Amino acid sequence: MSNCRNENISDKELEALFEESAPNMPPEDISLKVNPWKKSMYRVLSGAIMSTVTLNYLCMNYILPVAGFVLMLLGLRVLRRENKWFRRCFAVLIVETAYIWILYILNTSLFGSMLVNSEILIVLYIFSSLLRIIVYIFLSLGLASVQKNAGKPANFLRTACLPVCYAVISAYGLLQLSGFIIPGILLIMYILIFWGMYKTVKNLNITGYSIKTAVIKVSDGFIAIILSLVLIFGGACGYLFCGGYPMDWSPVNADEDAEVETIKSQLAKLGFPEYVLNDLTPEDISACEGALQVVSDVIYESIGSGLLETGEDDELMLTGVGVQVPGENMSWIVFHHFLWTTDPQFYGTESIQLWPPYDSSSDVWSPAGEVTGRVLFDRGADTFAANYYSLGPQIYTSDNAVFGEQTAMDIFAEFSLPKNGENCRGYVAYPVYQTISNSILSSWANYTHQKSWAQYPVMSATQRRITEFSNSDAAFTTVQSALQFDAKKEAELLR
Repeated sequence: MSNCRNENISDKELEALFEESAPNMPPEDISLKVNPWKKSMYRVLSGAIMSTVTLNYLCMNYILPVAGFVLMLLGLRVLRRENKWFRRCFAVLIVETAYIWILYILNTSLFGSMLVNSEILIVLYIFSSLLRIIVYIFLSLGLASVQKNAGKPANFLRTACLPVCYAVISAYGLLQLSGFIIPGILLIMYILIFWGMYKTVKNLNITGYSIKTAVIKVSDGFIAIILSLVLIFGGACGYLFCGGYPMDWSPVNADEDAEVETIKSQLAKLGFPEYVLNDLTPEDISACEGALQVVSDVIYESIGSGLLETGEDDELMLTGVGVQVPGENMSWIVFHHFLWTTDPQFYGTESIQLWPPYDSSSDVWSPAGEVTGRVLFDRGADTFAANYYSLGPQIYTSDNAVFGEQTAMDIFAEFSLPKNGENCRGYVAYPVYQTISNSILSSWANYTHQKSWAQYPVMSATQRRITEFSNSDAAFTTVQSALQFDAKKEAELLR
């Protein structure tokens, strides 16, 4: 006994003695089953990073958030019984996941595109940011509660850092502030906060603190598959059933032009193309009563999608017609007509963008009335027509590398073509009058056709036209036609 009391044992020797006398530690997979704290929290923290810090490359800004939400859900469903904060965090995360899933599915349809450049988008952004801030508040409080239960000091100042940092990031994005310094600082802070949380989780795992886990009856893989299938099925429905505008088609009365046959005959004698004339409404024909002269031009444009069987390109026949009508000033009615000479191989959204001779910087021509027009197609011996889904001026802001950011107002006609129609065609028309005699009339029509479903998020043809500078990409092609002539007594086309 005296020898044992007097013998000095070093700390290292004592630690070695304990290791020899203690039984071997269980394998890591068994340890995780007994105390899944580290695995679950690592899932939550990794998912939080993936769902907020994303890459705008190869659709990673959509793929990473999806994976992040799945990881957070899988982690928190195990931890939700540990304390009330994790339980609340899990509940709010379910709401946030449902919101994101719905938003991603809507992005496969035109319903999602309607949110672009609207006040609703701002409201949704604020709502999404608030949900994430609440998730981070509950997550931080839950982690602090675990530290307290494990006998570790909880730093509540550090607990507030994550939600506050994310709130600043959200406000920065909402205000659309420019610069790289502040975002860089916020990103560094964000990384440091999560690094500190990772270290906290690791330290708590070393102490051997055992958490209260929820009973898991459904495997992680099954939940991940179900969440993925919801996105895939919902997205497929969006692409298949919600990719076009609802058009109110109705049969064209064969006798609708009976009261304007005299005017039609006069226009035909002046050289108005009959295939265009036959598509006009009686109101637009009547507007040409007493026409003095007619000038027209026709071009053929290849859409470039390629027919499935022949390998030839879809083709548009674009006709521009100008009709001089009586008036105190030299007045004209301009028509832009399109005719598909082949059946389109994809039916999505179509758009006609007009550049009339008048604009805010010109005092040569002025508008003399509203823009009119309609869309038509044949089915057997019957003809059907519908008003454009949308027709009128739109104010928009475009940004490209050549001209920079510009605000403009152009006339757009938005519509969709029927999948079982033949000779799909339509026109737009508008009246103008001349304020300076003997001037050039130049009217442009930019026709944008959707040739593929391959786009995410889904954009309409009009949105594609006002946001992209190029005339062609994987989903859309734009072709242009111009009616240009010298508007003097004998109008002459300019080639």
